[in-house]
Amino acid sequence: MQGNNNQNNTLIRIESGKREGYLMFDLSGINGAITDAKLKFEVTSDAGNGNLTVHKGTSNNWSETNLSNGNKPGAGVLLGSINKTYSLNATETINLRENDISGNRLSLVLRLTSGNDFAFASKEHSSNSSAKLVISYASQRAFEDDIKEANEILKIYPNPVKDFVTIDGLNQHDMITIYDILGSKVLQLEATSENETISATSLTPGIYFVSVLGKKRLRFIKQ
Repeated sequence: MQGNNNQNNTLIRIESGKREGYLMFDLSGINGAITDAKLKFEVTSDAGNGNLTVHKGTSNNWSETNLSNGNKPGAGVLLGSINKTYSLNATETINLRENDISGNRLSLVLRLTSGNDFAFASKEHSSNSSAKLVISYASQRAFEDDIKEANEILKIYPNPVKDFVTIDGLNQHDMITIYDILGSKVLQLEATSENETISATSLTPGIYFVSVLGKKRLRFIKQ
């Protein structure tokens, strides 16, 4: 987008104060917790530099052909950023906050907050690859298999949980991560002892998974 105009062509150009880029990705095939997310693109036709921010779009009710000021997504939570020189034909990678990515579709808003404009290929480009969202995730089957193994190492109680949940069998400095049923990270902390009691008062009722690096996963229900 440049002002009120939809610049839908073979290049997506990002220019500070003038042009923003909008991307949409289909996440419906992801069935599990997202563990890593990256946006990749190849600088095409025009090099540049500056601070590039990637935001989660606030809506998905738009397409490349009908994008306008009336339906374009707002720039929501900041997912990632880079500040550098964008050399011609270089592939750039932006690490994104995976815990803020969920749902069947994801809109991204790209802004250059400083520096000189640059461009990368859209999917309509005849020879260059378009931007890619690279997602790593743990499948539901992997969760279930890990839960069986975890029962021999870790113990979690009470289950179901009301206010507090305790995990036994930890080592000091183990990283504990809690995911909801959609795979979104809702809590992360470092263990201070073999038995860690965690407040669950901020969690909404539902099914959650506890992941401990090197010790697989456990499942619990929040009432």
